[in-house]
Amino acid sequence: MPAARQTKSAATSALRHDDNVSSPPLALVTGATGMVGPALVYRLLDAGSHLRVLSRREPSPGILPENVEVHTGDIGSPLVAAAATRDTDAVFHLAGLLHQRSVTEYDPYLEVNV
Repeated sequence: MPAARQTKSAATSALRHDDNVSSPPLALVTGATGMVGPALVYRLLDAGSHLRVLSRREPSPGILPENVEVHTGDIGSPLVAAAATRDTDAVFHLAGLLHQRSVTEYDPYLEVNV
C-alpha cells in the first residue's frame, strides 16, 4: 500500500465512529483552509467524526462543508486555543506560517509552527 494511503488510514482509524458509542468523536483541525486541510476535513467526516476547525478568519464560502463547526481567531492566543480544543477527542494541527520574509518575523513563525 502506498505511504500516503497508509497515512490517511492511520490518521482516521482512531476516530472512526463506533455505533456502540453515543456520539461520534469530535476532532479539531487547525489549518483547515490551507493546502492540506480541506482534504483531511472531508476524510474525517467520511470516517464519521464531528468536526471543528480553527481558522484565522472566516473561511471562504464553499471551502468547507456546512456541517463543520468553525472557530475563528489566532492560534497563538491561549483563550482561542482553549475554546477551540474544549471537549475534543483529537487535534490535527496543520496550521502554519509560511514564507518567512525577515528575521523580525521569526518569533511569530516559531510560535505557530513549533
